[in-house]
Amino acid sequence: MSEELQKEVPSPKGGSKKGYLIGLIISFGVCTLMAGLLIIIEVFGLKMTFSQDGYLIMIDACTISGGLMLLFWVIVLLTNEGAFDLIAYSVKLVWYNTFHKSLRKVKLARNYAEYREEKRLKGKVNMSFLALGGAPYLLAGLILLIPYYILVR
Repeated sequence: MSEELQKEVPSPKGGSKKGYLIGLIISFGVCTLMAGLLIIIEVFGLKMTFSQDGYLIMIDACTISGGLMLLFWVIVLLTNEGAFDLIAYSVKLVWYNTFHKSLRKVKLARNYAEYREEKRLKGKVNMSFLALGGAPYLLAGLILLIPYYILVR
């Protein structure tokens, strides 16, 4: 890559603090919603009770919701690093070839190298609030797991 292109590469978009806090609040809300749905499923669907299986219900709700949020963050991180670029470009190319009369009229890069260059020039968005939203739930589930195994043994 030439030195001129390297100078044009923008730094990752950090976004505003307000946007980051909103994302953090939304990720906490999504984790809370997932945990609540898991509690409802285990209580009403699996007929578990809080008097007998309270620890297990809370462990499942916290670890699953936190783990899913962390896995979603990993997928977003991999996507930002370009792990799925070839798949995305291929799907777009097939879509445009199938449903458009002329590829010249659509805004798609002529080849994969140009597509990667265009995507790299856009910059990356900081999505670490997803990890910060899911980590406390996962940590709480793992902390609840310790007394559960001590009581079971």
